[in-house]
Amino acid sequence: MIVHDELVKLMGGEVSELVFAKSAPTVILLAGLQGVGKTTVCAKLANYLKKQGKSCMLIAGDVYRPAAIDQLVILGEQVGVPVYTEGTDVKPSEIARKGLAEAKKKNIDVAIVDTAGRLQIDKGMMDELKDVKRVLNPTEVLLVVDAMTGQEAAGTLAFTFL
Repeated sequence: MIVHDELVKLMGGEVSELVFAKSAPTVILLAGLQGVGKTTVCAKLANYLKKQGKSCMLIAGDVYRPAAIDQLVILGEQVGVPVYTEGTDVKPSEIARKGLAEAKKKNIDVAIVDTAGRLQIDKGMMDELKDVKRVLNPTEVLLVVDAMTGQEAAGTLAFTFL
C-alpha cells in the first residue's frame, strides 16, 4: 500500500482527463520504449474514445517493425476505426503529415499516432520523434511504459516532452 500511495503522489495524485483540441482533429502521439505495448494501446484508446462518441483514426508511424503496421490494421478493424498507412519506405514525419491531412479531410475527431519503440540512448530515433512531434503539434503526448521500465522511464520521459 505504501508503494501504491507513493506512486499516486509521484504521478500527481489526481486523474487527468485527455485534453481535446478546440478544432478537430485532436492529435494524440504515443511514445515509449520498445515492446511496451504502444500499438495495442493505440487501438484500446481508439475503442475507448469511440465509445464516447468520437470518431478516430489510427496512424501507423512505426516503420521499423513492419508487423506493427499489420498489427495496427488488424486492431483497427477489430475496433472499427480506419488506419492510415504508408508502409516502411516513408519517413515517420512524412507519414504523420499525410496521416493528419487525411484525418482532417475525413473530419476525424481524434488522430492517434503509433510510433516506433526506441531506446533513450538512440539519438537518431530521438531526433526522428522530435520531427514527428514538430510536424503534428500534438494536443497530447502519451508516454506508454510497462511495469518493468524502471529507471529508463526518467530518460524516456525527458525526450517525450521536448
